[in-house]
Amino acid sequence: MGDDVLIAAVRAGSTQAYEQLVRTYEARVYATCLKACKSPQEAEDLTQEVFLSAYRGLQGFRGDAQFSTWIYQITVRKCLDWRRKREREVYTAALDHVELFLPTGDKTPEEAYVEREQTAVLHGLLYRLPEPYRSTVEQYYVHRLSYQQISEKVGVSVKTVESRLYRARQMLKEKGAELR
Repeated sequence: MGDDVLIAAVRAGSTQAYEQLVRTYEARVYATCLKACKSPQEAEDLTQEVFLSAYRGLQGFRGDAQFSTWIYQITVRKCLDWRRKREREVYTAALDHVELFLPTGDKTPEEAYVEREQTAVLHGLLYRLPEPYRSTVEQYYVHRLSYQQISEKVGVSVKTVESRLYRARQMLKEKGAELR
């Protein structure tokens, strides 16, 4: 049965036709999501979101393009939304972590302003680190995981984790020096 026939059946209320569409495209959607987020659990969640969005929007599917193109576009949008959300979470977590290391006590308004500016700059630098350095820094400094824990979680050697942290620190130093 072709996609057009299945779509017409889904629009008429057939859950079996929808299940067939899901079975047809599920592996491709999941593979795209997994490539984007690198986490099987996140990829499963994103895959479900894609098919939920597709189901909700199926009445608006005009058929100008193939269904496979349409579902792929939904998948890409969901992955981009996930990535943006993740980057905001990393940014917020890094900022919270940085604030833990700021001096406490009575500060003049000028000192408080300078500290906020430094925090914002540091946060911006962390946010600009390329993967896998940013996630390694986040896991080590924000989530306080050991080299061994990061190694097991990411599936790389402890030496690789150590190397990524070293390189991330070097990048931060270079980027920080550029701002001076």
